[in-house]
Amino acid sequence: IALTHAQSYIDIASREYQSETSRAANLIRDRIAEREGELQALYDRRDALRAEYDVADLRRQSELLMLSLREAERARADDRMERRIQERRLEDLKALGGSSGRGTARDIEEQITLLDEQVRFRTGHIAEMSQQLSDYATREAAFDNNEAEVRAIQENLQNLRRQLLSFELGEQVQANQVQIVSTPDVPVYPSSPKVLQTAIVATIAGGLLVFLVAVLQDIFGA
Repeated sequence: IALTHAQSYIDIASREYQSETSRAANLIRDRIAEREGELQALYDRRDALRAEYDVADLRRQSELLMLSLREAERARADDRMERRIQERRLEDLKALGGSSGRGTARDIEEQITLLDEQVRFRTGHIAEMSQQLSDYATREAAFDNNEAEVRAIQENLQNLRRQLLSFELGEQVQANQVQIVSTPDVPVYPSSPKVLQTAIVATIAGGLLVFLVAVLQDIFGA
């Protein structure tokens, strides 16, 4: 009977444990499916960003644009320096006066005008490249944020899969840890009543009682 009760308890405990582990494993599976959906959405978003911007490598494009911007700024600085030099020459010619320098002065004025146009053109071009560079930076930030989210979800998925594997591998092993250590031995004789022990005790008690009665009769008879 005891063995039957013990085995029943083990069966109940095993079923309860398996039920709990199965429920936990199902929750993890649902979480994995959810995170995989989020990861796929991020992949789709990355593809959409690449298609929208039509740029295979934003960082490379940004580097090229930065080099072009620096070159344009250097060229504008050179034009401004050249304009100041021509202005100084024109002032010197005007200070000298005379008709001989009028043709040269007009040439210098035309050159200054041309330099002004170049400076304005380069300034507008620099503004356009700066705006384009800012757009690239915004796109890079969007890509970086997307990639950071992808890495975070991938790491979380790895942890969830390890937890699920631990549940699946340990479910049977841990459930079988509750077991019967040893089976009980069926006794040859009943545990009670103990006939021999009871007879011996009764004999001793009866002898003492007879002896006590004899002593009392001897005392009172005397």
